[in-house]
Amino acid sequence: EPRRWNFDRRADGPDDYAFVAGLLDDVVRRACVDTTRIYVAGSSNGAAFAGLLACTEPARVAAVAMVIATVPPTCPEGVTPPVLTIRGTADATVPYDNAPAMAASWAEHDACATPPREDEPHPGATRTTYDGCADDGQVVLVTVAGGVHAWPGSVGADRPDNSEAGIDFSATDEVLAFFTSAGPAS
Repeated sequence: EPRRWNFDRRADGPDDYAFVAGLLDDVVRRACVDTTRIYVAGSSNGAAFAGLLACTEPARVAAVAMVIATVPPTCPEGVTPPVLTIRGTADATVPYDNAPAMAASWAEHDACATPPREDEPHPGATRTTYDGCADDGQVVLVTVAGGVHAWPGSVGADRPDNSEAGIDFSATDEVLAFFTSAGPAS
């Protein structure tokens, strides 16, 4: 306890990076896997782990999605995975305040063209997209107005303190569309 990914590599915790690397090795060995299309996604602490894992295992990760949390880029120079982050503005657990700056730091690291463009994929959700990134990648921030600390569009998002967008916008669909558009790792 607490149950969490050991993304910060605490000495008293498990080596979750080695666990995932071993898991991927095993799945690749046992199944038909396109190793250029390995994507990582996570929620909250899992989002932090996914974001850091994308930089730790750059040869394996084609793109990363971080939902209800975002970490700054820690990738070595030249490692520029496409990045999607989905954040709610009413999240009291992982406050939204730094989300735009985090997305901008990923865009800078990934050498994206500026300025970003915006659209509204769903009422109450704004998508800010940085295009023209290294290796034809993108950095995308989806802001869910009034969204709380719950995966938008999931059963767990149907809470009285959540906004209509937080309940109805499908983060899962957004993540899958992003991974499809990201394509294989180069």
